[in-house]
Amino acid sequence: MNITELLNKDKDLNNFINKALKEKRSLLTGVNSGAFSAVLMQMLSTWQRPLILVEDSEDKAQLLLDELGNLLPDEMVFSFPVDATIATQTAVASPDELSQRLQTLKFLTEKRAGIVVITPQALQYKLSDPRDFIKAKQVFKPEAEFDLDELTAWFTQAGYRRENIVARPGEFARRGDILDVYPLDQENPVRIEFFGDEVDTVKEFDAATQRSLEEKDIVSIGPALDRVFSSRNLHEAIEKIKQDMNESIANEENVKNHFVKAIDLLEADGLPENYAFLIDYLLPKSFNLVDYLDKNGLLLFDDWQAIKKNVADVDAQNEAFISEEIKAGAMLNSQKLRHNFEQVVQKVKQAQVLFSLFQKGMGRLKFDQILNFTTREVQQFFSQMPLIKSELTRFANEGNTVVLQADSATRAKQIAQNLVDYGVDLPVVKPDQILAKKAQITVGDFAHGFALPSLNLVYLTERELFNQRPHHRKRIKTLENAQRLRNYNELKPGDYVVHVNHGIGRFEGIKTLDVDGKKRDYITITYQHHDQLFVPADQLGLVQKYVASEGKVPHINKLGSAEWAKTKKRVQSKVEDIADDLIELYAKRESEKGFAFSPDDDLQKEFEDAFPYPETPDQLRSIREIKADMESPKPMDRLLVGDVGFGKTEVALRAAFKAIRDGKQVAFLAPTTILAQQHFETMQDRFKNFPVNCALLSRFQTPAEVKAIIEGVKNGKIDMVVGTHRLLSKDVKFKDLGLLIVDEEQRFGVKHKERLKELKANIDVLTLTATPIPRTLHMSMVGVRDLSVMETPPTNRYPIQTYVMEEMPSVVREAVLREMKRNGQVFFLHNRIDDIDKVVSRLEELIPEAKIEYIHGRMSENQMEDIMYRFSRNEFDILVTTTIIETGVDMPNVNTMIVENADHYGLSQLYQLRGRIGRSARLAYAYFCISLIRS
Repeated sequence: MNITELLNKDKDLNNFINKALKEKRSLLTGVNSGAFSAVLMQMLSTWQRPLILVEDSEDKAQLLLDELGNLLPDEMVFSFPVDATIATQTAVASPDELSQRLQTLKFLTEKRAGIVVITPQALQYKLSDPRDFIKAKQVFKPEAEFDLDELTAWFTQAGYRRENIVARPGEFARRGDILDVYPLDQENPVRIEFFGDEVDTVKEFDAATQRSLEEKDIVSIGPALDRVFSSRNLHEAIEKIKQDMNESIANEENVKNHFVKAIDLLEADGLPENYAFLIDYLLPKSFNLVDYLDKNGLLLFDDWQAIKKNVADVDAQNEAFISEEIKAGAMLNSQKLRHNFEQVVQKVKQAQVLFSLFQKGMGRLKFDQILNFTTREVQQFFSQMPLIKSELTRFANEGNTVVLQADSATRAKQIAQNLVDYGVDLPVVKPDQILAKKAQITVGDFAHGFALPSLNLVYLTERELFNQRPHHRKRIKTLENAQRLRNYNELKPGDYVVHVNHGIGRFEGIKTLDVDGKKRDYITITYQHHDQLFVPADQLGLVQKYVASEGKVPHINKLGSAEWAKTKKRVQSKVEDIADDLIELYAKRESEKGFAFSPDDDLQKEFEDAFPYPETPDQLRSIREIKADMESPKPMDRLLVGDVGFGKTEVALRAAFKAIRDGKQVAFLAPTTILAQQHFETMQDRFKNFPVNCALLSRFQTPAEVKAIIEGVKNGKIDMVVGTHRLLSKDVKFKDLGLLIVDEEQRFGVKHKERLKELKANIDVLTLTATPIPRTLHMSMVGVRDLSVMETPPTNRYPIQTYVMEEMPSVVREAVLREMKRNGQVFFLHNRIDDIDKVVSRLEELIPEAKIEYIHGRMSENQMEDIMYRFSRNEFDILVTTTIIETGVDMPNVNTMIVENADHYGLSQLYQLRGRIGRSARLAYAYFCISLIRS
């Protein structure tokens, strides 16, 4: 039997669950955080209906979503993200939150079983009439008829942006009889080809290559907005706005500055980009999320007291913000933007279930049934095997059903073997074959352990047994990958492009041409003397965007001349000169004989299986390439290129483990103490269950520690040592060095590089770098220096929620406090060294609760390293910094970035900076603030 079948045996709980369907309001007390997911699963399994669950904070909602996402299929778990503060909600934000809200509305209208986890603000969010939302879709299938002009107008009004090429969700393009659309709730964009007014074919296509993927029989496309508006809504809104503008208490000129542009757009049947701040006018009769919930669905509240407190705090902040905006003329007197939470709850017709640890503190709420379901927290064992053994014996004597949950089948076997070594023999069972009144090991996905006394059930996860955080191989859907292409290769008419055979020209757009009776899309490029080249869209790979320093205008080539061929030849000869020097250097290595490592054994496989995340395709390919090099008698010299957090360290550690298995030592050289420390902590975590002795050598060690490490390296007791250039000192001698791993070699000085050359003589060398390498250089180096490139980001990352907005102290304070609440840290970007200390003083005044430090490029290297080291150790909350932020350092605890005067940076620079956050399985927030000077 499984956990649900075990819970079926508790009559009181199941009577409560069944009765909750018929009662208006039920209260379940005593369920602690460990058992909460198990009880929710039981309810969902019994009810088989849609549920909305309200959590009191974004962080709690996210943690529960993560756990339920591992326990239930993807199509049953949803969120409806709404920013707590109105200031950020009305800003221009990332499309990911909108996509999640659209998927949730679609799920609720389908009336099937599943759960939506939300914060109270999601119930306050104003929505359209559910009937209008359901109607607002277009269904495309062959032979269906449409007026293309009307269809184009519908897509514009439904929130889609018209572009030349569809590359990002929420965009559409029309070229002749071809309509491309990228819906926000679908994986791939859709291409609809018309013959006159009739649909000829419907296909999905690849946004990157623009090539068709598969033909579809039918496709339903909904709006790119979570609220739908009719022309009547827009025109009625104009009258109300004008009326309220006349009654505004603010300066008349300010009011006009804020509203005239919006009115002009509405009059043209368009929507302002941040239309959310006009929602009171656009939806005079608005609805809420519960209106989308089926009448037989249920509304659940987890910790009513905390929810009420959250609503009071957030409402007070929002009221203060609205009051300021009304005074400034940015909002009008009658605007509220959100529903009143209490009024929403009072009007709920569906059955409600409230969860609370205790019955006290429920105010004047009346309940039709109350059950106290006793659950207990379970003990933390911290890998103390004798204690685990004695507790298992006690549980057995008391007749308990005991389940030890492993994160994977490999871990289940390891735990079973560890227990056998201590004289405890437990079976490994499948999750649906749990044995009553027995102790056993199974693979599962609960985030915490729990004890249910009424069922004599004790459930322990690796968190309680070994203090291990659970890692699950869950794929997070994100629109970020779709955007990547646009960040680098976004083509607009007028952009300069390079054709591999014809050189530099100007991109004019995409034309649909009829050639031999077939319609095809062609990229149009203009060269000298207005000559034009038409490149078929499926040959997009031949064309790249011209990239140079900002503002530089290139020389346009002449079509059909030999000029471009000469330019290529000239560059090629320069590359060849460099290559000759490189070849001479590498020829020496070629002639030397290195050590041929043996093929992988079972322990290598076990080590690789213990990696808790899914490998990216690039990681797997790079590992294969490195192992092939290591197993050949020629010394390896491979460069591994990949952005920070793309998994280079894991690839390097697998190579290191392979070397250590053959009795060789490994040296891991890092350019800074912080990087060395981070690599050492990763090594300790990865090697803890394997026979590998590793050490760290840096300036933070005492002379006695350094001496002991140098001795260990010399006599071979230390298998792997990681350190800074201290490793290159003459007194560090290895007994049998077999592999040298160098992180960011370009950051070492000339002397260090000379010493490196001596070390490299005939051992295998793996160099890691996060510095991107131009493709042309990549091509020129093939065959000279072996190169492995990692371009795929890990799949377990959440997209970064990005806001472009006016800088407001209240938003800065709220963003910092939200991060601090979850024990996270913040980067605050201020790119002027002269007054950086004043910014720190200003922030200390605004957020007295936070510890703040600053860093800039005029500090000494040791000063900067000490500050970054302390920040990485979580010793302070905010780092005010210039754009100097360490490129190689991985800071998974920093997940909020605030950029002052974001309009002073280039787009690529902002993209690079934003990449410093969002490096963990946590939601990250980037605020690009613009200073608007109000009169």
